[in-house]
Amino acid sequence: MRNNEEEIILIADKLSKIRDFSLISEINVPVRIILCGGQFSINGAINPQYLTLAYRTGGSIHTMTKDYPNLNKIADKSIIMIDGFRYELRNGEFLRR
Repeated sequence: MRNNEEEIILIADKLSKIRDFSLISEINVPVRIILCGGQFSINGAINPQYLTLAYRTGGSIHTMTKDYPNLNKIADKSIIMIDGFRYELRNGEFLRR
C-alpha cells in the first residue's frame, strides 16, 4: 500500500510511446511527467499517451513552455492546445486532432 503523499516523476521524450501503456490502470499515485525532446522535429507534438497517463492518474504534464497541472479536471470531448497542437479527450483517452 502506498502513502497518499507519494507520486511518480517521469522524464520522457515527448515523441516516444509508453511501452507498458496497457498497465496504467495499475498505477495508484499521480504521475508528474516532464517532457523533453522533439522541439526540432517536423512533428513536435506530444504523444497523447502521456496526456492520458497524467489524466488517469491525477498527475500533470510539464513542457519547456508551460505546466498543465489539472488535466484530470478536463471534461470528456474537450479540446486543449499544447505547444500549438490540438488534443481531444474522448472516453478517458487523449487523441491528437
